Amino acid sequence: MVIGFARTEDLRNYFESNFARDLKEVGVKGISSASVLPEPSKQLTRETVLAWVRDQGVEAVLTTRLINTDRQTREDSLGGDLYSERGPRSWHVPTEEVTFTTFHLETRLYEASSGRLVFRAASATGNPVSPGSVALAVIDAMIGELSERRILAARLP
Repeated sequence: MVIGFARTEDLRNYFESNFARDLKEVGVKGISSASVLPEPSKQLTRETVLAWVRDQGVEAVLTTRLINTDRQTREDSLGGDLYSERGPRSWHVPTEEVTFTTFHLETRLYEASSGRLVFRAASATGNPVSPGSVALAVIDAMIGELSERRILAARLP
């Protein structure tokens, strides 16, 4: 089961459903927690998740959450040199402030029966186009890492 902790329910659904879909593509049955667990207005507790997981025979729970957001602002200039028939000339464009944003996330994979931590990874995505692009980058990186470490095993019915 995939659990994404996100600022909005739409982003949570987007992340979880895409992660579950991509797991299926590598032969692993994945389920979005948003499709089976209570509405966000109800408190989602460890006990709620474990009760459902045990009842459904889920083997593992994967969680991803935002740890930190860094924003750095710096001056950026498009100045340079121009070469023409009359010789080199310098040209300058006024500088502008550019903000570079990095999202730091943590992904954990737990064995459902024991609650044992099986895998933990930190990731960072810089200057994303959208929150959805962060989700897709994390999904791709985590599935790649879990496959490379041979943690994912094909288990489709």
